[in-house]
Amino acid sequence: MNIRLAVNLSELLSEKEKMEINGRLPEFVAKTLSVALRDLAEANARKRIGNGGFGQELAEGVRARADGMSVTIDHTSNDTNHLAEHVHAGGIIRPRHRRYLAIPIDKSVKKEYASIHAWATDDGKPIFIRKKEDGPNGRAYLAEPRGKRGTLKFLYVLLRQTKPQRPRPWWPTDDDFLRLAEKELNWFLEHASPQSD
Repeated sequence: MNIRLAVNLSELLSEKEKMEINGRLPEFVAKTLSVALRDLAEANARKRIGNGGFGQELAEGVRARADGMSVTIDHTSNDTNHLAEHVHAGGIIRPRHRRYLAIPIDKSVKKEYASIHAWATDDGKPIFIRKKEDGPNGRAYLAEPRGKRGTLKFLYVLLRQTKPQRPRPWWPTDDDFLRLAEKELNWFLEHASPQSD
């Protein structure tokens, strides 16, 4: 499943329609369709994921391009981490470039990567703690001293992978896109065709 769709409008037309409107189907129809497709994907993100924070971030990442009669819509996260696809399909998250995921467990570091956190230690690195009583092999944490006494505050837990996350489908289906494309084409055919008296 990919968070991407490409449609060629000329493929939706019958041969007769192609001959009738040859040269009269302007590129703005593709541009209008790309805007409509983007609006549909954005609305779904806000409606199904939520209109605050994360849903808004997904909605803002939707991209749509029209090139001649071809329309492509995808998500900016395809360029780096495929986050939009993961939210849509669910599944396990594994680290890509490191051995462990550092999952924030304290509100003070929510939405902050452990690699960019300004650690309040002498060397600027986190304190690594392994608690053997947490699970069969123990659990590892990243911590830093807090307060006057320097009490250790656990900020991140280290995991090899997350538990499977439930899918939250928000990306419109291919049928949704094709239905919208046909609607836009039919509107153009009705308004651009010469009216018979």
